[in-house]
Amino acid sequence: MPDLKTFHPSQHGFRFPNRFAYTDVADALPLDSLEVKVPPLSGSYGLCGGMSAAVADYYASGHPIPPIADIPKPGESLYRYLVKRQRHTLGKTGKPLARFLAWMRLSDIGLQVLTVKELDGVLNKLNRGKFAVLGLVHVGKGGKPWDNHQVLAYDYEQKKADTLRIKVYEPNAPLADDAYIEVTRTQVKLTKDRLAELRSVSVLPASLRTMLLRIPAFFPDFLLPTIEAVTCHKHRGNAMPVRGFFQMPYTPQVPPLISDGQDRINPA
Repeated sequence: MPDLKTFHPSQHGFRFPNRFAYTDVADALPLDSLEVKVPPLSGSYGLCGGMSAAVADYYASGHPIPPIADIPKPGESLYRYLVKRQRHTLGKTGKPLARFLAWMRLSDIGLQVLTVKELDGVLNKLNRGKFAVLGLVHVGKGGKPWDNHQVLAYDYEQKKADTLRIKVYEPNAPLADDAYIEVTRTQVKLTKDRLAELRSVSVLPASLRTMLLRIPAFFPDFLLPTIEAVTCHKHRGNAMPVRGFFQMPYTPQVPPLISDGQDRINPA
């Protein structure tokens, strides 16, 4: 695998932005076959997951990124590949979508606590020279899963003792080398309300969940401990807040060799 230290979105990312007609994408994605019930696609839907996975595929395989400046259209080779990779982000049964839906129902504190473990996994993967596709949770339980987002993490840098920046390829700002997710580790003081809420989160790390369940219900707030959490801020792309993030499934594939002329002349 090529060294990720030499990866630059301006050189190795797609030249076009993540702006696809949702009606075309809706026809191509097998949403009805998933085990997860999801709302209809909205007009803001894109192929961010497919673009993130495909960029990683091209770089990891050593194949040149297709020099296509226009947004691919249905029937063209690259469009079909992006849709294929987007399908892979959904999983065969829609498990990643179910995770988005579950995380959307949680409060900001719940997501900030859950993201601690995800952050450690992402950094571990980047330290081993591997890409990480991130699912960014933008909206709460009143939103739609399609209002969330996916980006490709390829490196990080420590800015302060408690703050780092995860460098990402951002499909909504495709040539931006300065796109990143800034993550700050913090300590959250528990209150009775926060304790009750976190106890109800079944997907907490086992050690944390055990610790929370052992706290006596009669403890006053001033005796309750602090726990680790993270806050996130995104630079580039849209202006929506990042409530939390988790790793999306990604298995490298060998992408098709496509040139701009060949793709336009012979989309098959």
